[in-house]
Amino acid sequence: DGVDQLMAELKQLLSDEQAGEAEFLAAQDASFVINNRGFQDEATTVLRMIGDRFANDAKLGAEAQDLIEKTAFREKVIAAQSGNRSDVKALFLNIRELLQDPTKLTVETLDNTLNAAQVLEYNGHFEEADKVFSAIKIAFRKSDDKQLITQAQLAADFAKKRLGMVGKEVRIEGNYVDGSDFQWNKYKGKVVLVDFWATTSSHWVSSVTGLKSAYDRFHEQGFEVVGINVDQDRRAVYDYLKREGLPWPTIVDEVSPGLDGNPNAIRYGIRAVPFVMLVGRDGKVADIHIRGTKLTQRIEALLAKPSSQNAQASQEIERK
Repeated sequence: DGVDQLMAELKQLLSDEQAGEAEFLAAQDASFVINNRGFQDEATTVLRMIGDRFANDAKLGAEAQDLIEKTAFREKVIAAQSGNRSDVKALFLNIRELLQDPTKLTVETLDNTLNAAQVLEYNGHFEEADKVFSAIKIAFRKSDDKQLITQAQLAADFAKKRLGMVGKEVRIEGNYVDGSDFQWNKYKGKVVLVDFWATTSSHWVSSVTGLKSAYDRFHEQGFEVVGINVDQDRRAVYDYLKREGLPWPTIVDEVSPGLDGNPNAIRYGIRAVPFVMLVGRDGKVADIHIRGTKLTQRIEALLAKPSSQNAQASQEIERK
């Protein structure tokens, strides 16, 4: 109700014939607040309203036109989240066009295109995401800002690691909460969800119930979860585990707490949590960024496949 009321007030504000720079800035600030509250569509609508209202304004016309272009890009990013192939293609083409303009190789463009690439990645469009990350890296090599060049390169290189995991074997190292060594070999022949998490991630906290449900349902069939905590504050994770508890083991890093220093995160290019990789019985990554119903279905499918050891034993029995 609060957002609806605010939207109505903004519409009235922008309809005033005397509206000028103060109203332009106020409405723009309001769109940021609405977006931060999780109302992406409404925030985008406000930006579109501002652009349309001031498009022909002598003083604010250029800024309004720029806002219209940015809003159109934002709308393509939101649409691409649906997974519709035409929407994904439209976003990809828009990104490529944007990166071809040397005058637009700015901090804002880098942030916006990286965000768009991450949207493609998190929605399973790995091939398109990989192409976008590579295009960003190449485009920003032409920038005069060395910091932007470095940021673009690092983002693309980390993305290459993440996206390159699927189909490859992984190695997880570290120590359990009690300080003992984690033994990845113990999970050989199992289906394992490797879950990078932090108590500061509201998305992870909200997903725990679903993970526990999947664990309870499939654990006896050979499904395991390995948590890798990347909290910067070590006390936060210990307090959480003591208070809430998790039925699976948690790896912590006392030497390099936080995401930036975590060896497993660095090895696989993980720059944000929550992040999950689903490993099959063969020890190879079957999926990344998978949750909810899709995760459940994939676990079932992977559990149905015999491990290489069981398959070999079955073949020997058949030969006998």
